[in-house]
Amino acid sequence: MGKIRDEMTLEFAEFDNKLKALENKLKQPDNSVQITTPENFAQHKLIFKNVNYTDDGDSTESLKAYVDGLLSNLDLNFTSLNVQRIGNHNNGTDQQRPKPLISHSQDAKLSVAFWNCNGWYVTKETDDSRTLRENILTSLNFDIVGISESHLRDEQTIDLNGYKWIGNNRKTISTNAWRGSGGVGFLIKNNVFNNFDVNILDRNRDDILWIYLQCKYDQDVKFYFCVCYLQPERSCRGNIAQEFYDSLLSQIYLYSTGVPIFLCGDFNGRSGLQQDFDDTLDMVLPRQPIDETKNAFGDYLLDFLRDAKCCMLNGRGQKNKDNFTYVSPQGRSVVDYMIVPYGELTKVSNFEVQLVSDLVIDYNIQLSSNVRLPDHSILTCVIHFSEYEEINKLSETIHHSSNTISGNTFNRKYNISTIPRDIFNSERCVRSLQSIIDSMLHRNNIENRINTIYERLVKTLHDEMDEYMEYTDFNESTNKRKRNIGKPYWNAELQQLLLETNKTEKEFLKFKGDRRIRKQLENNYKLKRREFDKRLRQEERKYTAERLNRIKTMNTSNPKEFWREINKLGPGKENTKIDCVVLNEGGYSNDPNIILGRWKEEYAKLFSGNSNEANNELIDEIEKLNARWEQELSNIDIETGIENEHIANEINDQISLEETKQALRSVKLGKAVGIDNLPNEILRNDNLTNVLHELYNTCFCNGIVPDVWCQNIIQPLLKKGKDYRDPLSYRCISLMSTVAKVFSHILNKRLVKTIRNMYSKLQSVVRISRNTLTDWFSVDAGVRQGDNLAPTLFALFINSLIPEINNLHKGINIGDDMVSCLLYADDLVIMSDSADGLQSQLDSLHKWTKDHLMTVNYDKSKVMHIRKTTVNQCGHTFMFGDKTLELTSKYRYLGLVICEHTDFTTTTHELLTAGSRALGSLTSKYYNMGNMDYDTYTKIYDSTVSPILEYASAVWGFKKYNPLERLQYRAIRTFLGVGKHAPLPAITGDTGWTPIHMKTQCNMIKLWCKLCEIPEYRLCRKTFMWDFNISNRYKRTWSNDVKTIMTKCGLHDVYFNQNSERQPTAHIVSCVKNKLVELHQQEWLKALEDMPKLRTYKNIKADYNVEPYLKVFIKTTTISDSPDAKRNFTFRNRKGQIS
Repeated sequence: MGKIRDEMTLEFAEFDNKLKALENKLKQPDNSVQITTPENFAQHKLIFKNVNYTDDGDSTESLKAYVDGLLSNLDLNFTSLNVQRIGNHNNGTDQQRPKPLISHSQDAKLSVAFWNCNGWYVTKETDDSRTLRENILTSLNFDIVGISESHLRDEQTIDLNGYKWIGNNRKTISTNAWRGSGGVGFLIKNNVFNNFDVNILDRNRDDILWIYLQCKYDQDVKFYFCVCYLQPERSCRGNIAQEFYDSLLSQIYLYSTGVPIFLCGDFNGRSGLQQDFDDTLDMVLPRQPIDETKNAFGDYLLDFLRDAKCCMLNGRGQKNKDNFTYVSPQGRSVVDYMIVPYGELTKVSNFEVQLVSDLVIDYNIQLSSNVRLPDHSILTCVIHFSEYEEINKLSETIHHSSNTISGNTFNRKYNISTIPRDIFNSERCVRSLQSIIDSMLHRNNIENRINTIYERLVKTLHDEMDEYMEYTDFNESTNKRKRNIGKPYWNAELQQLLLETNKTEKEFLKFKGDRRIRKQLENNYKLKRREFDKRLRQEERKYTAERLNRIKTMNTSNPKEFWREINKLGPGKENTKIDCVVLNEGGYSNDPNIILGRWKEEYAKLFSGNSNEANNELIDEIEKLNARWEQELSNIDIETGIENEHIANEINDQISLEETKQALRSVKLGKAVGIDNLPNEILRNDNLTNVLHELYNTCFCNGIVPDVWCQNIIQPLLKKGKDYRDPLSYRCISLMSTVAKVFSHILNKRLVKTIRNMYSKLQSVVRISRNTLTDWFSVDAGVRQGDNLAPTLFALFINSLIPEINNLHKGINIGDDMVSCLLYADDLVIMSDSADGLQSQLDSLHKWTKDHLMTVNYDKSKVMHIRKTTVNQCGHTFMFGDKTLELTSKYRYLGLVICEHTDFTTTTHELLTAGSRALGSLTSKYYNMGNMDYDTYTKIYDSTVSPILEYASAVWGFKKYNPLERLQYRAIRTFLGVGKHAPLPAITGDTGWTPIHMKTQCNMIKLWCKLCEIPEYRLCRKTFMWDFNISNRYKRTWSNDVKTIMTKCGLHDVYFNQNSERQPTAHIVSCVKNKLVELHQQEWLKALEDMPKLRTYKNIKADYNVEPYLKVFIKTTTISDSPDAKRNFTFRNRKGQIS
């Protein structure tokens, strides 16, 4: 009966809450929180737990009579209207109510955390601070994380991989503020959405956010979560504590109607030793506070808790897991709390306050000198809902790829930068390789033994590599302490100082004795903290200076290492984590098995074909084509020379040792490996040449290959702007065996047309991440992805399409020739001078694709009417089969956007967008490096940004496009460290960079020289001559533009001398460039004269070239010794006269 009385006391408290909600509604009619009075306020639901009712019958009257007796014994004047049994046993058998289905892996609990992160930085300048916060939360891996003081503004969000952000940013902030203030929100793990619908409940007030989680499988299962932030007592916004708690209390009254609630936040209130509940409640255990200080906001908090019938978790967990929630050199306090109603206290466990300094050590997170550890600790707990059973739990087993050949996991990565010279030279390895060669020389039953032989070869190589080479295994581990967010300057000394700082911090926090001793401990902590921060800054500056010196040296001595170091500067490439997939019916799933199955389904469909669709006409055509090729090869006239005889013999001769050596020398280094995990650097070892040569001959002479060569791993790369949850939003990179690629290179060079008989049925697998693979699926259509032979085979297959379109004679006339189509790999452009002609070509293309079982990407297929601006767009509807093709005004072909009016403004705008991204990457490297010399900065700009801005400029580069020039000015300002108001003649004169339009005009001259040299039968040469001949009649031609440039540079006679006797290309381009530079210097001097603020500058600067102060580079040990370009530039360009 005592338990029942406690239950009834809680129920009465809930009634009081509802009454107070009504009173609050009357007192504050204009409150933004709308409180709705229950329609049937006089009726209430009572739940009796642990009732010893043993009646075996199902009589409702009997149960009602029993409940009425309980109410009478409790002296309650209630009348039972409807009584229902909802739990426990009947006849000794559990007859529990139906329970909601909780799918995936929630394990009937939610792990919850709260953190005042003191600003979630979203700007590039604060990448390290944001990364620290991301690393901490990713390491903790909680289901729900409440965040306060996010400092986000407007529509900014927190982007954390694996989580979704639901926030409430402050709506009223100063217009001059460089960042937001306050702000709260929740980070919710993606797999929570498998079981719950998550929506916003209330965010009408700044710094308070309510959300609710509702089970997808039982609408009665709900949870309310609230995160809030109350500004400090002396805030510039004033003391709004009373208003804040009134609003929060009204919301609790409104939402705590039978639904569990959970509050967390930074209340800036110190409650001291006072308890947070009435003494009359014996079911709530008293808390054991560690912060004995109390402030005014603490009184507000305690009053709120008593009125809301809630209590805090702080002080109620294990004593060794409790701690101060705010720790800094300025002091310590408990101001962050987790709060639950009295009745929900038993459903919360594992409450803990974790210091950020502890987390940094536990998860081995290394710090940057410009990052300050957040002062607030992280509060964590677990909320149980064990009354809901989890059934149909889905397995999360990930299919890890394993190298079945050698027994090593595919995730083993070898360090190929340090390959020992004597590798594969040990006695054991030499004997094993010779044994493999002997096995291949015995050709008996070689078809069935080739897989075993190749497995032995790969195992032998892997055993030797494991013994003599360094390697890293990327297997997943549950040990989070192995996580290493590395900083290159981190060392044992910094680690020791961090441990000492953490030790003094804990001594200071735990001491409860004499005030003078506590002050001494506090001073010790401050001293260690300052010592660690100072040493961290010194080590980072030292490393940055050494890296600067090293990169400067490698710029000329080792270009390959130079670019490797430059790429390490960032920005880092973020790998897409595929944790969700789009389903066929339009929904989404986070289940790993469904994700893998969906990816396999989509890519198997993409690479499959129905061989039954091949008609007799196609088969006959292929047979005739093979017969014709064989006849041509057999009819080679021996008298035509030794070369033809050599070609004929080479087709079926054994592969020579020299062929193998040449193929091995031609492989590219630093490339990804295939399923057998053998890098190209290994294959080039001289000790392996003989065994590979014998392997290739065995495969070639017997028409067989190991099955592993027919297994590819498809690495998906997300396309720009696409949905990562859609498997077809990725660009596929196929990783095949490197040994097989060398073999294909030999065959491709020989042009063996019968290669299709040498490959067994191909298979592929999609690689979603480093440790996640789908099941294998067959590839029944298309050419082999990633194979050297693929382009050749595809070109041979599609070659018959060209005559089909040309024979229609519907193309466009270029001189005496007609051009109907352009073909580059699988990109096809067909063109006609009339709408009807183009439609005829489309019909012919559709028939050919249908006959040859080819498919067309309709989304990328468009029609563009190229015309003058005075001509209206064609109104014809173009059809491809039963599909209507879109009529567009611009189209991207081979990376270049072509406009319908042949106006290159749109083209350069697209190039400008891409160039801006490249410049952003350069800027990131510049700031990450801390400093960069002129030569290095210029080299990176010329190698990464300029090629984008000048792409195809040999065609469009005659005019000057100011947006491209402004982008180059931006790059110069970044290097000099000056603002946008710095005078252009000064910044361009000091750096001496060549303007973009000068480079593009030089590119036009280079193309003109090249066109003059190529044979006359080439299509581009014919087009060039046609354009040259019509230049007398039309003004706007490419040849006239070239003529204008060369005339301006004094090369008018060279323009008309296009024969082989003209001057060399390098001499012509050099003359044009020198003349353009001379003309530009004259314009630059005139600009100096027209700008009065540069009257001092023009007295010390007369030539357009780089200034010596930018070229000075001093090897430094600290970054503060480096030359300051901004200071020098500002001094040179200040106003005033030199006396």
